[in-house]
Amino acid sequence: KNFLFIFYPYGKIFFIDLDEDKISLKKIDTNLHDFFKNIEYSAQTIKDIEIVDKKFYVSFVNRKRENCFNTSIATANINFDSLNFKLFFDPEMCLGFKNEKIGQIKINASGGRIEYYNDEKIFFTIGNYLSPPVAQNDKKIFGKILEINLKNKQNKIISKGHRNPQGLLYLKDKKILISSEHADFGGDEINILNLN
Repeated sequence: KNFLFIFYPYGKIFFIDLDEDKISLKKIDTNLHDFFKNIEYSAQTIKDIEIVDKKFYVSFVNRKRENCFNTSIATANINFDSLNFKLFFDPEMCLGFKNEKIGQIKINASGGRIEYYNDEKIFFTIGNYLSPPVAQNDKKIFGKILEINLKNKQNKIISKGHRNPQGLLYLKDKKILISSEHADFGGDEINILNLN
């Protein structure tokens, strides 16, 4: 409707009521910052936000344990006073890095884009965290574009072999999913996935 929501990278949330004559930022209390367990990892922040059926879906780099990360989704019902986020897509699987400095670089390739499919499903990208072999392994979630059922949380692989897919657009009338991703040094790519 006529509200603009503003999410800051580390979990602060504000909204603007566009119907008001004087525009002002109003803060919403939230627990979202609780999901960022180690703030010195600069990439461990909100990656994307999608609204489906009056709920926020927020993706972020999740530190599962010491030097072991994945890309997860938290959700909360839209409320203008306070938002109590709960983990929605929280895979047990994570990628570990023995060298903490290397880990900081690798979590930049985390993907995290959410795209609306329909009222029961979303598309979700997960990067390969600069570990290319996992992107071809069907038993790993990394380096994939997933379809996630919002009712039962079941997911299936739509596409694999990705490095860091951060752009995603679904053309409903054509049943085409377009993704863009970052390569190492140049060589970025656009993928067109025909879902027919």
